Amino acid sequence: MVDWLASNDDTERRFELGGREFDGRSVEPTIESKVRITRGIQILKANPNVDLHVIGYTAASGDEAADIKLSQARAKWIVDALRDGGVAGSRLTSEGRGGADPIGDNNTAQGRAANERVAMILRHRR
Repeated sequence: MVDWLASNDDTERRFELGGREFDGRSVEPTIESKVRITRGIQILKANPNVDLHVIGYTAASGDEAADIKLSQARAKWIVDALRDGGVAGSRLTSEGRGGADPIGDNNTAQGRAANERVAMILRHRR
């Protein structure tokens, strides 16, 4: 990420943080996520020409509407935390995609945990 930020590359870049982002099927982020958010605030403040789009995901539960609602709430929580930390709201957007684009196997506990996540798309502002 640091290399991309320094490059002033005009293509957008997607980043997934890895690790456990949320406590089960909740909006409550893990302690690790809260630490990452603090670091994200610092990075975004140091790079005011970068916009961020946050995409929330869930493991597919069989209730697509509930998955979308939860993923939207997760992405919004991240954006709100960044804004509360001093990042301009005009630089931040969010969406929820529910169980779309899984990175883990929803048939295993480990795979479902991997799918409970957020992704970030960074773009240099022109």
